[in-house]
Amino acid sequence: MAMPEEPLYARTLPKVVRAGARSYPDREAIVDGPVRLTFADLADQVTTFARALIAQGVSAGDRVAIWAPNSWRWSSPPWASSAPARSWFP
Repeated sequence: MAMPEEPLYARTLPKVVRAGARSYPDREAIVDGPVRLTFADLADQVTTFARALIAQGVSAGDRVAIWAPNSWRWSSPPWASSAPARSWFP
């Protein structure tokens, strides 16, 4: 008997990124001018950013603010900041 698929509302942003990387690792997830990131690239960036937040002492319940221009670089912070149960404020 197959396990039922997890309902969409129960998926976290990091779970969505990891699922995309497993299912479509070489497909483009983000295109911003000359920059092209695959789902695998995005998952790697999210993991790296999440680990950096943890290494800086950011923990569950902490707020993460990001000040940056609108670009592909915005792709990792919101996904990563929710990985360790943090709040993200654009």
